[in-house]
Amino acid sequence: MSRFKVFTVVLIGVISVSFASIFIKLVPQVPALVIAFYRLFLATLFISPVYALKGGRLGEDFRYEVLAGLFMALHFAFWISSLKYTSVLSSVVLVTMNPVFVGILSWIFLKEKPSLLAWTGIFVSLLGGLIVGYSDRLVGLANLKGDVLSILGSIMISIYFLIGRRTRKHAGLIEYVFPVYLSASVFLYIFCVLTGTPIKSYPVDVFKYFVLLALIPQIIGHTSFNWALKHTSATFVTVLILGEPIGSAILAYFILGEGVKTLQVVGSLFILAGIVINYFAEGEEPAVEPL
Repeated sequence: MSRFKVFTVVLIGVISVSFASIFIKLVPQVPALVIAFYRLFLATLFISPVYALKGGRLGEDFRYEVLAGLFMALHFAFWISSLKYTSVLSSVVLVTMNPVFVGILSWIFLKEKPSLLAWTGIFVSLLGGLIVGYSDRLVGLANLKGDVLSILGSIMISIYFLIGRRTRKHAGLIEYVFPVYLSASVFLYIFCVLTGTPIKSYPVDVFKYFVLLALIPQIIGHTSFNWALKHTSATFVTVLILGEPIGSAILAYFILGEGVKTLQVVGSLFILAGIVINYFAEGEEPAVEPL
């Protein structure tokens, strides 16, 4: 599989997930857990016919797929909650600053030690993320609680990617994402029940955003990332996802009227530079043999 093809697919995924924070901001009256539940539940319904056509069988790694679903559920619970307290840019910058977590955990558990050039790309991208986040906090939009929730969401999605990197070597794309999305929606439903969060009685206009979240950021976006995990390292995928803050910031500017500051532009350039560095660094890393 060529790196350019992987890069292109992940780029499509990044553009798709950039819409997520916008759709979420457009339904401020809906609890975060409810948004997360419908995003995963509807995505599961939409891909279920394809899953059935492929046989609808559970694979040997079903327990890992359920575990991946748990961490995906926790990721969305934390990250969507963060958008209730802080701006799109701060939330997305912090939640996508996960290559450090993935790089370290991949090194420890998967023996996928990033090269020096890869670490350089990670550092440059994270520096850009810090610049963007600092710029946003200067105008008082950020909130400590939202920052903490975003970071927790970043840790959860890092673990999710690592589990996916292991499991995707044995399972086809739909065979993997269907049980993961289904498990995540079940966990989110349980979270709603345990916290007494109502999941019904929302107007039709709200449900259209649930559908958009399921179709664009989830099915197109996250499924693209899951496809890429079979063909490249988890670190490479997560560094490319650092482009999401740029897409989200542009969309937030035009749709939500959130302004863009000079430091945000500078930080975005650092993020792009880090992505390019890591793109070339991936070619230095040895191919990963199936476990």
